Amino acid sequence: MSNTRSSPEYQHRTMRHLWLWMTSYFRQTEFMGSDENKPAIYFIHGTADWASSGTDIAESLTSSLFSKIHLVSFQDRLQGKDIESFSIQLAHKIKFENDKNVILIGHSRGGLVATHFAKNYAEKLGVTVHSVIAITTPYKGSRLARCPLTSISDSVKDYQKDSPFLTTLCKKPITTPHVFIAAENDWLVMEPDSYLSDTEDTAKRTIKSEDHLSVMHSGELQETIETTLSNLKTPELELKEEGGQESQSGENLLTTLSQMISGIDLSGIDDGKRIAIENLTEMARQSMPSQDNKADYRNWEFGVQLAIERIQKPNDELARKLLMFHATHFVPGHSVAWKKFLGALAILASITIALLILTHAPIIAGVSLTALCVNSSALLVCGAALFYHGRQKSLAHAYSQLATACSIAVIASEAKQPRLLRAD
Repeated sequence: MSNTRSSPEYQHRTMRHLWLWMTSYFRQTEFMGSDENKPAIYFIHGTADWASSGTDIAESLTSSLFSKIHLVSFQDRLQGKDIESFSIQLAHKIKFENDKNVILIGHSRGGLVATHFAKNYAEKLGVTVHSVIAITTPYKGSRLARCPLTSISDSVKDYQKDSPFLTTLCKKPITTPHVFIAAENDWLVMEPDSYLSDTEDTAKRTIKSEDHLSVMHSGELQETIETTLSNLKTPELELKEEGGQESQSGENLLTTLSQMISGIDLSGIDDGKRIAIENLTEMARQSMPSQDNKADYRNWEFGVQLAIERIQKPNDELARKLLMFHATHFVPGHSVAWKKFLGALAILASITIALLILTHAPIIAGVSLTALCVNSSALLVCGAALFYHGRQKSLAHAYSQLATACSIAVIASEAKQPRLLRAD
C-alpha cells in the first residue's frame, strides 16, 4: 500500500469518510449481533463528526462478538459543549438501553468521552466496561486544540495540551482495560500523543499509511478491532433480567411517583411550589403518550424513572444531570421531515464534492481545495439549521410536551435539596 496522500486508496478512504458524514441522517445506527450474552458495543465519534463514521467498523465485525452495536449520536451540536456533557449523554444512552456490559470504541475526542465515562460514571450506573478501544485519541493533546477553536468549543479546549481536563483524566489510575490505536500519518493527533504515559506496549497499535480520518475505513483497523474483541476475556454474562423499573407499567410508575412525593416534607415552601408538587402525579399522567406510539411512550416512561431516582437520590449529581438532560432534550413527535430536509442538503453537497474531485481540482491532503470549501459551506448550512431547530425545540416545548414528569420532579427535588437544582 502506498503511504502517500495522493494514492488512490488513500483518497478513496478519505472520500468515504466525507460521504458517510454527508449521508449520516440516512444511515443505520444500530446493528444486531448474534450472541445476546456478549457485551453491547458503543461507538463514539470525534469532534465535528457524526455517528456514521463508525459504519464501516460496525459492518466489518463478526456478529458473534457482540449483542448489538450502537453508533452514538449527540444532542447540542454546535453549542460548544465540553467532554463532561458528552459523557452524560453516553451515560443516558446506556442507561436507556439498560445495558450492563459494554465495550466502548471511541475515535479522537470520542476516546476521551469513553475513558471519562468508564472512570467516572460506569460504576455508578452498575455498568461494566470490558474494554475501551481508543482510536487516534488526544490523551496528550491535539494540534487542532488551538485558538480560535478553543474559544468556541469547550470540548476542544478540554483536549488542549496540558489542559486541566487531560491532567485530571490521565492522572487517575485507569482500571478499565484500554487498547490505544494511533495512525502513522496523523498530523492532528501525533502517534506519541495517542497513548497514556504508562501504557504498556501490548496495548499500543499503530495503523500504517493512514491519517486521522482515513484510518476509520482502513482494513487494518477493522482487523485490529476484530482481533481485540476476539481475544477479550469476558466472564459469562447474565441476560438482562433485572426488571426493576423497566417492568412497571405507566400506572405503576405513577403510583410509585405519588408515594415518593407524599413522603416529601412540604413545610416551609411557598404555596406555588407546594401546589405544583401536590399535583405532580396528575400532571405526569396527563403528559403520558399513547402506548401505540412506542418511541414517545418509552421516552416518557424513562423520564418518570429518572424522576423517581432523582427524588430517591437528592445528593446524587449524576441522577440530577441525567434527569436535566432528558427533560430538556426528549420531545415527543420529533420532526422526521426536518431530518430528511437536512439529509437532502447533505447529499447535494456530497455530489458536488464528488464532481469536484473527479474534475481533478487542486489536491491538498488528499481532498480538493474547492471541495473543502464546499464541504465547509454545507457544514455551516446544516449546522445552522440544526442549531436553530435545537433552540426552537428546547424553547417551544420546555415545559409542555417534553417529558413533563421529569420537569415537575425537579420541583419536587428542590423542596429537599434546593442547592442542587441550579441550571447547568
